Amino acid sequence: MTKKNLSRTEQLALFAEQLLRASDYLRECYDICGKIAIEGSFSRAELREFEALTARFARLADLLLQKVLRYIGTVEANDAGTIIDIMNRAEKQSIAESAGDLSDIRELRNEIAHEYATRDIEAVAIDVLRWTPILLSITDRATQYANDLTARLP
Repeated sequence: MTKKNLSRTEQLALFAEQLLRASDYLRECYDICGKIAIEGSFSRAELREFEALTARFARLADLLLQKVLRYIGTVEANDAGTIIDIMNRAEKQSIAESAGDLSDIRELRNEIAHEYATRDIEAVAIDVLRWTPILLSITDRATQYANDLTARLP
């Protein structure tokens, strides 16, 4: 949520700080779930860990796309544009290696958040485990970009 009394640069700095904290939580879950074998049946505790991983993945992807990258566009261009514009701009800014990666992350986030998935938790977890390092890498670059941008602006 944006705070009305903050400048655009202060708001972006706040979003970057939130992104950093959210990425730390996802890293923690990723480290735990990466040690769980993805075959066979899972204990209830393991399923809870996967649920936490998928929820944190979705939360971080949402914060990245809907807050940080959108707000970078607002600060730099006074108009963030469509989600496709935001993803393409992130590629041009070298925040993401490709807009396609962001699109795939967004699709997986939507599958998790809106429970479109008819797949079981194991299949979703495999995708989340595969995409988490990419999301974290993009997040690191976005945080650095936002911090550099806020340092340059009044």
